Amino acid sequence: MEQQLNLKGESLQACGLNPATGYLRDGFCRSINHDYGVHTVCAKMNPEFLEYTASQGNDLSSVVSSGQNWCLCQDRWEQAYQAGKSPEVLVESTNLVTKPNIREHIYKSTKRTKQKKKKSLKKSKKIKKIS
Repeated sequence: MEQQLNLKGESLQACGLNPATGYLRDGFCRSINHDYGVHTVCAKMNPEFLEYTASQGNDLSSVVSSGQNWCLCQDRWEQAYQAGKSPEVLVESTNLVTKPNIREHIYKSTKRTKQKKKKSLKKSKKIKKIS
């Protein structure tokens, strides 16, 4: 199988092996000719997204739980992004073949996630200093 690249232009990293994700269930969000859903976006599942995708007719709760990584259809991730429900994306494990407009939204989303984590970390450090 030919080498596939992640959003950083480096070798695609595994998304998740427990449970095994990806169209081939090999842990990678590979681009495969017969994968009409285009499962190229690696994301860390959270309750909000799992509830949202179930409400859209794609209940993933039988195969993945909150906190686990899963290869999502690029269009489902985009739909969730537009609805404000998209899960955190793992850039190293997300395939570069993902549509350019969706990649842009992933970059924006990833930047916001990093900013939120920084704020949360600063808050927790302040709380520790006070205690």
